[in-house]
Amino acid sequence: MAYLIGVILGDGHISNSTKSEKDLSKDYRISIEIADEEFLKDVIFPIMRCFTNSKSLPRSRKRKNKKRHYRLEIRHKKFYYFLTDVIKIPAGNKCGTIIVPKLIKKSDYLIKRNFVAGFFDADGGFRGGSIGITTKSGRFLEEFSMLLDELGIEHSKESWLNKKYQTVYFGLRLRKKSIVKFLKEIPLRNLEKLEKIYNRFGLLVGVPERSNGMGLGD
Repeated sequence: MAYLIGVILGDGHISNSTKSEKDLSKDYRISIEIADEEFLKDVIFPIMRCFTNSKSLPRSRKRKNKKRHYRLEIRHKKFYYFLTDVIKIPAGNKCGTIIVPKLIKKSDYLIKRNFVAGFFDADGGFRGGSIGITTKSGRFLEEFSMLLDELGIEHSKESWLNKKYQTVYFGLRLRKKSIVKFLKEIPLRNLEKLEKIYNRFGLLVGVPERSNGMGLGD
């Protein structure tokens, strides 16, 4: 669940609308959209089914002048309210308002490691000469940074103004000496992203088996 919450905060969306113009009942839609088809089908989809028993299948989505993405969309009232009322993930536009859930911050290292893994697998990537994350939420960045501190993973933080959109962004990148430790201790499951990281930094050949979803050290 901690891993899935991280994924949803990174690349998910919780509806804040009605089912249609005619049907004004609440739409309990939860969706995850991502570029890696295998990651969505082989990792995220089975985890989502564990908690919702949904029969919805991932679908391909092609937007004009953009790379093809893949979307998993379910409707599940109980899970919807768990995410919004208990975990406090904002419904609707969540950019700039996400935080690390209190339940995650109060949990043990295993839960924290899986949350970090889920968010990075969904929304992390290369930053400069290292790897890291970018977000519009300054609070989320600070809290995510605190999780990495607890896990002993050294990193740096920064912020900048996107002049085109007049929006402040916040970034975090690992110290190069911490990349291997991050890969060993954080149970990443996005094999396509892992392969790119290994190739970029000339690290170990091969990646963890998708079936167990563990990091290099597990």
